Amino acid sequence: MLNAEGKPQRRKTGLFMKVLGLVALLAIVPTIATIYIVNKLVDGPVRDAAGIFVAEDGDALAAELGERVAIGIADDVEPSYDEPADAAAIVQRPAIVSPRLPQGEDGVSYSVVALAWQGSSGDHDGAVIDLAIVVNVDHIDSVMGDAGRNSGSSRSCWRFVVRASDLDDIADYDKVDCPKASSPAQPSPTPPPSLDESESGEVRQVLDRLPDRASPDDAIAALRAVFPRVDVVRAERTADEPVAAVGITQARDCIVAVRPDGKPTWQFTAFDRILIGPGGSGCTPSLDTSPVTTH
Repeated sequence: MLNAEGKPQRRKTGLFMKVLGLVALLAIVPTIATIYIVNKLVDGPVRDAAGIFVAEDGDALAAELGERVAIGIADDVEPSYDEPADAAAIVQRPAIVSPRLPQGEDGVSYSVVALAWQGSSGDHDGAVIDLAIVVNVDHIDSVMGDAGRNSGSSRSCWRFVVRASDLDDIADYDKVDCPKASSPAQPSPTPPPSLDESESGEVRQVLDRLPDRASPDDAIAALRAVFPRVDVVRAERTADEPVAAVGITQARDCIVAVRPDGKPTWQFTAFDRILIGPGGSGCTPSLDTSPVTTH
């Protein structure tokens, strides 16, 4: 086709289609970007770039829930100023036997298995406990507006270090490699040694049998003969009275007794038990002779 000047007339259809395609592209790009941003900001069903719902990854969810269980155990297994206990006893605490579980997820089962345990929470290195946390996630069918969830599972292993003297009330924990053994032995706790109320009377009786002006060494020898299982027996003399301390460090038990010359022995109890633990003076006659105020 010729124009008025007799030259061929250019077709405008190709230009029109290019403009139309550019407009369509500009309309699609913001839509894809919007879908991506919404998926990142909104806690709900996940869509892909085309806006199609994607089923939730069951394995990833199981791994996340397992870590949340481990965090809850670390928070609950180490109460403030706890009495020292051996690892086998700690393994049977509610924080491990029936731990707090994450809420808000349907079709999820949990199990916590003790793999290994050693030491005591009263030791410098603490009680070391290895746990396996198993999480199974059920499949959930897709429904309108939700793609559902794939089934999945996770088995993660964690090492907890529990110390009775920690001030933060939270056990140390780290993820570790899981052992191949699947049937670990179950814990059989051994009660830690301790001193009961009747033994405070025995301490007083031992000191009552000492002669006046008895030396600290005399008091220590007499007490050692009656209390061979304790790890602390100390004595010192101030003025006219020997002061003795008998204790078990792991249990943070301590009996402090004062035996004035010519008078019955009496027990000193007006000391803060925090002083017996790590960082304090320990079980010593100075709890009476050089008292420390902790509050």
